[in-house]
Amino acid sequence: DTWSLFHRFSRAQLVRFKWALSAGIILAFFGLDVLFLRTTKVANRLPWLLLIYATAGVPMLGLAFSTPGQAWYAFARNMLGFLQSPLPSVMVVLVPWFIERMGGHEKDAG
Repeated sequence: DTWSLFHRFSRAQLVRFKWALSAGIILAFFGLDVLFLRTTKVANRLPWLLLIYATAGVPMLGLAFSTPGQAWYAFARNMLGFLQSPLPSVMVVLVPWFIERMGGHEKDAG
């Protein structure tokens, strides 16, 4: 059976529901990302996380001005998927760690 709730929505209501759900999920993941930074004791990197969210959020504005099937819409959906994943916080935690480790090896070799 299908959920009758969604079938009763008008197209405009479905669009509002989609936006609200996407925003809620992004906020939930942002909260989890912040908790991850605090747990890994790198809360000082929060500005980097904010920068990632802001940078990925700019293309998402394309969702408001495009329709499914357009290239900008597909790109914006990919950015939405990126923000709704653990990748932003993993990047903020692991990329500096990898760079630091690589720098340490170069000092050992030199």
